[in-house]
Amino acid sequence: MHVALGVALTDFIAATGIPTLAHNHDLAWERPRFTVNCIPGILARCFPPVLPSLRHLVINSLAQQALAARKGVEAVLLPNIFDFETAAPAMTPANADLRATLGLGSDHLLILQPTRVISRKGIELAIELVRRLRATQPRSRLLGKEPVLVISHHAGDEGFGYLEQLRAQAARAAVPIIYAAQHFSPQAEATAGRFTLWDAYVHADFVTYPA
Repeated sequence: MHVALGVALTDFIAATGIPTLAHNHDLAWERPRFTVNCIPGILARCFPPVLPSLRHLVINSLAQQALAARKGVEAVLLPNIFDFETAAPAMTPANADLRATLGLGSDHLLILQPTRVISRKGIELAIELVRRLRATQPRSRLLGKEPVLVISHHAGDEGFGYLEQLRAQAARAAVPIIYAAQHFSPQAEATAGRFTLWDAYVHADFVTYPA
C-alpha cells in the first residue's frame, strides 16, 4: 500500500537483522494497481522481502502456495477468522443507542457490510441482495422490518470512485444505504456516537461478506 515505507522497512530489517514477523494480508501480485508498473525491481525486493531474520504469516492457503512458488518462502498459515470459542459480545449501555445513531429503529432490518469500501469486497452484490429482499414485499414484511444496508468501514484506500458507484447503484435500485464509517473505530471511544465493529454485530440482523 505504501511503497516508500515498504522499502524503508526492508532496508532497516536487512541492516539491523532485527527479528521480524511479516503478517501478509495481501501480496503485491494480488493488487491490480501493481499489474502494470515501472518498479518491478522494488516490488520483487520489498513486497514482501526475503531476509534471514524475517518470518512470514499468510491468511490463506493460496497466498501460502504463491509465496512458496514465487519466492521459495515457507509461510505459516494463520486464517483471518473469529475465535468462535469466545463468547459473543452483548448489548451494553455503551452500544444500546447504535441503531438510533444511524437513524434506524426496531422496524428496520439492519443488514451489515463490515468491510472497507474497495471493489474486491463485492459490495454491489450486497446491494442486489437488499434490492431482492425489498422486491419480495409484502412477503419480506412478514418480519415487520424494512431492509437497510449499513457499511461500517471507510472508503479511500483505492479512491472514492467505488463508493460513488455503489451510491448510484443503490439509488437506481431504491435501496437504502448508510455509509456509517464515521461512527466506527477499532477501539471503543468515550465520544457519543462512536462504536466498535463488535457493537455493529450485536445489532445486525444479517451480515453480508461477498468478497
